[in-house]
Amino acid sequence: MCSFVPRTLFQSIIDDETVSEEERQEAQHQIDVITRTLNAVENAASTESKVKARYDVIPTGFKEFRSKIWGMSGRNCEEINPETGEILGTSYKPLPGILYSSSQDPPYEQDQDVITCMEGLRTTYNFYKSVFNRESIDGNGLQLEASIHYATRYGNALWEPASKQMIFGDGDGNSRFGRFAGFFKPGSMVSSLDVIAHELTHGVTGHTANFEYKHQPGALNESMSDVFGSMVVQWKQGQTVDEADWLIGANIIYPNSESLTGRRSNAMCLRSLKDPSAITNLELQPNSMTSSRYYKGEDDNGGVHRNSGVPNFAFYKVAMALGGHSWDRAGKIWYETLTDSRMHPKTQFVEFARVTIDQAKTLYPDDLFVAQVVEEAWYDVGVL
Repeated sequence: MCSFVPRTLFQSIIDDETVSEEERQEAQHQIDVITRTLNAVENAASTESKVKARYDVIPTGFKEFRSKIWGMSGRNCEEINPETGEILGTSYKPLPGILYSSSQDPPYEQDQDVITCMEGLRTTYNFYKSVFNRESIDGNGLQLEASIHYATRYGNALWEPASKQMIFGDGDGNSRFGRFAGFFKPGSMVSSLDVIAHELTHGVTGHTANFEYKHQPGALNESMSDVFGSMVVQWKQGQTVDEADWLIGANIIYPNSESLTGRRSNAMCLRSLKDPSAITNLELQPNSMTSSRYYKGEDDNGGVHRNSGVPNFAFYKVAMALGGHSWDRAGKIWYETLTDSRMHPKTQFVEFARVTIDQAKTLYPDDLFVAQVVEEAWYDVGVL
């Protein structure tokens, strides 16, 4: 289960001695919600329940876009355990929740988030279909599903592989008397195309290379989602590599938040493919294997979110050197590598890099410059 905003980001805020107690409490709240959300989903998947039965019957085989949007009842209301007094939130009702709308229904005008989510799913589907001739995330027309309004003040989104669906929180931002608290804007997760494309690409990776979610394979898993998420946004907006901002999560950060102080008060995005270590990123990443920010510990499954900055930066370098649209050549090389039979769950950076070079030679045999660009990018980031 791959959450868009990693637990380690919030832990770094808690560990920062310069932040306020309110900021620390907000970060702890997000960690608690992530933990309870993942536990709830895991428990549902492991029991003989209606939820588990639904996991097994999600339709596939469609030759056109098909989706369903579900939602939690009691939106933005706290649910209390009458025996313990524990605040449960709304997330622990059985997934997927109440059916709001399907792609075959008229627009669901009662809730703009449903319309926005549907459009994001459709755009991502159309990108993979139009650019790579891929029928949905599994390559066989899987119906795309999402549950929205999940939990209470949950500033995150995740792909849940057992139920083959996305789960969106409503963001954690709120305002009182002109004061702003929280990290992420209300509704920002479900309305950000890069968030949707990022999470759905975890599904594509799971159905192709299936990189295990730890250490370098996990960082490749995260990088695929950032790379293709960025391409989907650029494709939707018709941007060239020079016109794109290459930011991930640029629309989710709560403006003027009192919960982001110090360096984080300057944050403009969650991550950046163009400059992984920029101080305007909420999450600082290495841009090379030789960077002091390259993480060698065990937190965050061995640094899967942090170290994804290395292959992210390699892709950015390739795309910029080749010019034009990122999905035309650089994107095709990365997609053919992701779906190459040489990929396996424990693929390391150097293995992935070598296959991208091979794919560049195979796809563009009459233009040796392409393979040269790919090879140089991997040398630049210290992988080769």
